[in-house]
Amino acid sequence: MSHAFGHQSARGPGARGRLASSAARAAQARDLVAPMRRATELALRGDHEAAERRLRAVIERAPDLAEAHHHLAVVLHGMGKTVEAVRSLRHGLDLDPHLVGAEARLEGYLAELDERRSA
Repeated sequence: MSHAFGHQSARGPGARGRLASSAARAAQARDLVAPMRRATELALRGDHEAAERRLRAVIERAPDLAEAHHHLAVVLHGMGKTVEAVRSLRHGLDLDPHLVGAEARLEGYLAELDERRSA
């Protein structure tokens, strides 16, 4: 049943489609936890290039996974690619404005870029 503004009710096919889509995204995110964890391990061991490749592969499979953009930003920053890290963090925050720790990290990276410019 539709409402006056053309929106479907919670029982309409649109709601079922959104729930199915949401469930599919959640399942995909669960499947990508292990590759993201592996990328983090690689970065902690100093292999930032391999970590970056893995995270970019995750993002290719799930471009809307905000956490992957956040992890990529950390890796890029570790490689000295702060401008790219800022872009990745901003994209992650666009996807999820409540992305834990991302806002503070973004502020830190922006402050670092400001310091470089003023030096």
